[in-house]
Amino acid sequence: MEAAKDNPQLKRFIFVGSQTAVGPSINGTPVDDGNSLPPDNYYGKSKMEAEKEVFKFKDVIPIQSFDCL
Repeated sequence: MEAAKDNPQLKRFIFVGSQTAVGPSINGTPVDDGNSLPPDNYYGKSKMEAEKEVFKFKDVIPIQSFDCL
């Protein structure tokens, strides 16, 4: 993110998220910000931490985020 921030030619930083970053579904109910659980595996935890780091720069560089479902 630091390298991207320092690149004057950067037009957009694309981050691909993952459903696993918000944890498992409760009883098959779709997960959103209001009913998410912590990730239950290392991959989900790493994706959640990556999202936090990326969005620290949202006011500095143009970020476009996509969630993979």
